[in-house]
Amino acid sequence: MDFYTKLNYAKLSKILKIKDLAALLNKEYDTVRMAIKRKSLSDYEKRIISDKFFTQDKRTTFSLRFSEALSEKGLTAYELSKLTNISQSTISFYKSGRNVPKSSNLTKIAQILEVDKHWLETGEGNMHMDFDIEHIRTQLGFSLESFAKLLKINVDELRDYSNGKPIPDNIRTMLLKYVWGTGIRINPYIPLTDSTSTIYKNSLEYENNIESILSVRIVRAPMFSKYLKGYREPTFFEGLPTIEFSITKRTIEDTFLCFEAPDESMNGGLINDAPIGAEMLCKKVSVQFLKFNLNNRYGFVIVLDNTILHKDVLDFDELTGDIRCGSRTGLPQHSDFTINDKDVNEIWCVIKRTF
Repeated sequence: MDFYTKLNYAKLSKILKIKDLAALLNKEYDTVRMAIKRKSLSDYEKRIISDKFFTQDKRTTFSLRFSEALSEKGLTAYELSKLTNISQSTISFYKSGRNVPKSSNLTKIAQILEVDKHWLETGEGNMHMDFDIEHIRTQLGFSLESFAKLLKINVDELRDYSNGKPIPDNIRTMLLKYVWGTGIRINPYIPLTDSTSTIYKNSLEYENNIESILSVRIVRAPMFSKYLKGYREPTFFEGLPTIEFSITKRTIEDTFLCFEAPDESMNGGLINDAPIGAEMLCKKVSVQFLKFNLNNRYGFVIVLDNTILHKDVLDFDELTGDIRCGSRTGLPQHSDFTINDKDVNEIWCVIKRTF
């Protein structure tokens, strides 16, 4: 793991913050933040940071690997807690480097995150379990030719990987992108423990191609200010009206909500755009979901402290947390802008809309 990758996961796991680095280097916050974003820290500065934060302490090095695996899988600490039956506070201790898991918990975590247990514990060997690329292809329903095209390789290369040739990192990344959220496992022959198998199946597998009616609460644009004040209280939602959508894919753990499009900034006149007043069915996702899903068809609803946005996410810098947002009208009043993940309270992926 190179220096900037370590720095990224140390930031995600809250082992350090940019303000800590600014104080350590005796520089302004924005100066350090931009140096990290541009990967322009001097060798001297990197050595100071490494000596201070990246020691060989077992808890610190585990938390970096754990945060990396958690981020790649696109799960939050809460979601992992539900899947493993390990308390959320314990998961948070692992992530912050305050503690390391006992063997039984390590096994559960490695299986859900689909990483090698020995790597997770020690940092030795390969991060990922062996991918069963043929299993992934058949579960996704692709022919050899179409799957090879999707992965930007030829059919002979795909056959080689199916027959055991080591899969390069860029192909692994694409495979993780396409199986994320589908319930498809990267290797069906690696067993889950009895205590986690039922949780995994019930919470992650999709009911594919079974159309059902979903009744969800809707937040109209005039209610946005009240939502910002009350969404953390479960009783707030009891007063909201409901709306029905027909869907064919969902998981038991999915959280849905409908938002009304607040303005015309995402209406460029194309088929996937949303005019003001459009009713948008949204699924709640984590910030790390953006890592592999920037170009969502209908955009994202982003909840900040003082406003609710409906925007495209054009870029996400994991290292600095910067999220570049854009609109679809092309008008100067709807120009691109940047927010930071530390200011984001919720992110909702728009999966369907009506108007």
